Amino acid sequence: MNRGLTFTKDILQKIIETSPTGIVVLNREGQIIYANSHAIGVLGISKNEIQKRMFDDDQWQIRDLFGNSYLKTELPFAIVKNTLNPVFNIKHSIQTNGSNPILLSINAAPLLDANGQFDGVVCDIKDITQEKKTEETLTQLIEMRTELLRDASHNLKTPLISIKGYTDMLLTFHKEEFSEKTLSMLHYIKEGCEKLNENIKTILERSKQQLTDPSFGKEAVNLSLLIKKSVKELDSQTKLKSLKIILDIPNNLLVVCNRKQIYSVLGNLLTNAIKNTPKNGVIKIHTKREGFNILFSIKDNGIGLSNGEKDHLFKPFAHFNRVIKNSDINTNGTGLGLYLSRKIIKNHGGEIWAESEGRNKGAIFLFKIPISKS
Repeated sequence: MNRGLTFTKDILQKIIETSPTGIVVLNREGQIIYANSHAIGVLGISKNEIQKRMFDDDQWQIRDLFGNSYLKTELPFAIVKNTLNPVFNIKHSIQTNGSNPILLSINAAPLLDANGQFDGVVCDIKDITQEKKTEETLTQLIEMRTELLRDASHNLKTPLISIKGYTDMLLTFHKEEFSEKTLSMLHYIKEGCEKLNENIKTILERSKQQLTDPSFGKEAVNLSLLIKKSVKELDSQTKLKSLKIILDIPNNLLVVCNRKQIYSVLGNLLTNAIKNTPKNGVIKIHTKREGFNILFSIKDNGIGLSNGEKDHLFKPFAHFNRVIKNSDINTNGTGLGLYLSRKIIKNHGGEIWAESEGRNKGAIFLFKIPISKS
């Protein structure tokens, strides 16, 4: 039996040592006590040197994606030790013995002793320096394409304004000079101009909100902080209507996502709630973990939704003719915010929906996304 256990242990050791993934183990104090061959190659220093270092050693020269100093409390080891929960895809750069820093993606999980007490952390590390360069190149190409679309749209719009302007002038001031057939043609020209103008507006809107492959730009994000940032950014709008914002969210709610895209969704949903809630109203924001997902909800006591409106909410250019008694409620919008939010959430492997008991009974907008999704 001992021979069998020794054999199994040897096999596991060989698997870990020859793994194409960098594996690093730290003790409860945060000192590296093991690194496999791949990890040593990624980190670029000798095995003896690695095992002398702490997770937050100044020699690492740890920086975030923008080159700023990284808070020690936000490093994978510190988060795992404080929460006893795994973390995924945390990105930061380190300085190796080479001339240039490298960018790492780190997953980490707690190691517990026989009594269930914290005993260290195991990490898998990946050098994503080249991936980041590829992502930046792709971003530049997207920006170039967006700029090209914007310029093309502008160049189309300029002569279109002239065509429509002269057509309107002919129909308004010289109508009696034309036959019915000519007038009909002028109306066709006007309708064609309006349709083309709408198409150009659509191109411009979509160029402003690029929805790229969601695997790019994903990182470990504290959703709680992102929500608070969104609320703070719209503070002037809530104060203008004397709205009360109630936050029911945990302090640390980590999720792997595209930070900018999810921040855009939060902004869209909060703006929507503010616009549709009367003065002195209440908006409640709640988040919680459900299995391997994060559930977000924002509830207002505003104008509410009919069943028909709920069916069309997330369609592009959705607008509703609603009679609003309260003049402080603003239902104007592009009709694209919720549509784009739905695309973002779907690209994150999640779902978004709305609930309401009817007109003037408020509404709840909810979305659910996986905590981590490959």
